Amino acid sequence: MPIEDTRVFMPAETVAYRTIAGSAVLVNIQDNKMIRLNETGSRIWSLLDGRTVDEIAGQMCDIFEVSREDALRDAREFLGNMAERGLVTRGDAK
Repeated sequence: MPIEDTRVFMPAETVAYRTIAGSAVLVNIQDNKMIRLNETGSRIWSLLDGRTVDEIAGQMCDIFEVSREDALRDAREFLGNMAERGLVTRGDAK
């Protein structure tokens, strides 16, 4: 699924999450499946507060010192995967 860079993603209401020792742990309360995110995924997850994909990628450039293209690719891939699993919801930028 293509991810537009101006799209906003938020955690789904059916997901409980907590950060433990720097890693986000997600639980989908509909099926009780747990997912532990790696460092990159945890950072992206922490930025799901109304920012656009483009804004998230900009933060990732600063945090990990990666190119804009790499940050956008990683953010799109991560958010596409989370959307397919029903762990995030999509909205429009404000």
